This record gives sequence, C-alpha cells and structure tokens, in this order.
Amino acid sequence: MREIPAHTLHGTEKGLNMEIKSPHAVQAHAKEAPEGMGAETGDVASSRVEIREGEVYLLETKNLDKAHDFIMKYIAENDKNNAKYLVNIFTRHMPVVNGIYREAKGICGNVFEISTVSGKNRISPASLGYIKHTVTSTAFAEKKPFFVIDCIDVLAMYADKEKVGAMLEELRDTITATGGLGFVIIDPDTYDEKELAQLRRFKTAIRI
Repeated sequence: MREIPAHTLHGTEKGLNMEIKSPHAVQAHAKEAPEGMGAETGDVASSRVEIREGEVYLLETKNLDKAHDFIMKYIAENDKNNAKYLVNIFTRHMPVVNGIYREAKGICGNVFEISTVSGKNRISPASLGYIKHTVTSTAFAEKKPFFVIDCIDVLAMYADKEKVGAMLEELRDTITATGGLGFVIIDPDTYDEKELAQLRRFKTAIRI
C-alpha cells in the first residue's frame, strides 16, 4: 500500500479517529478491525491508509453507518466550499444515508435509492447503464466525480456479476482519468475469496 508523507490535522468523533491530510488525504484507524492483518489487505488497524484523488476504494466493514460516516467526514473536510466534488450516492439504505450526508454541510450531489419500486431518485438494481451514466456524465464537468455504492451485492442479484465487475472497472477508469474519487462499501463476510479478489482488483481495500 502506497503512502505519501504529509502534514496532519487530528480530530476524533463517534469513535472513529481520523487524520485529515493535505487537502486530498485522510487516514483512519478503525478500532474494531482485527489486529495482525498486513498492509497488503488494506487493513487500517495495522497500517495507515491515505485517501487520494484518482482512485476507487473498497471499504470492507460490518458497520455500514461507520463507512458512510467515514466518507461524509472526508467530504466535509476536503470540500468545505462545495466547489470540488459532484457526489452521487447509490444506496439501499436511503433514510439513514440521507441523514448522514446532510451533516456534510455544503455537499453537492444526489442520493439514489437502489430499489425495485419506481419513484423519485430511485434506480432499478438492473439499471447498471444508468448508474454508470450518472457518474460518467459528470466526469468532465467543472466539479470532479465522486461516487459511493453500498449495494454491489444487490446489483449482482439482478444483473450478471461480470457486468457488475465491468461497470466498476469502467467507473474506476473514469475516476482515474478525472482525478475524482470512488468508494464501494461491502461486508466481506458475504463474499467468497474469489469474489473478494475480483472486487479488490485495481482497488485499495480498507477495513473499518
């Protein structure tokens, strides 16, 4: 796992210790992560992880709220003037996630509920093309694309797993080309080792 030296600013809230670094990096130390795992796994209990623009991160967690809170804090600290990122969040947990991100004052973007029921700000789990279009259509605008997906497992239930993987790789290419950011939140216990290896491919895995 790569690290770039930078000055740090420390803060603690809700049990998650964060170190905001430069304007583009954050370090997290997850108290609940098991000890003894190496840096190559992306486990932040044993190594410091820097969040850098131009990359997609795999957040592996048993606590979905903590993962979203981690991302929200990054946005709040690194886009205080609402000028840098255009955020698109794709979730199965609309009320909770909406509440978490409202705390990030000045956040610019949309929260979409992945649902089989049609309605405002709802997207079918089979609509991978629409999810991809939502992110890529903002890729070369004035603000950098920033996406969060917390329901890859549900998307895979309604679409071919290979197509879901291909969508993630296309989103990764977009993020790399534009200097944006992407976060995919998963519960690693719901995947076998082969599936985890595919999800981790070309991404930095962070255990929180």
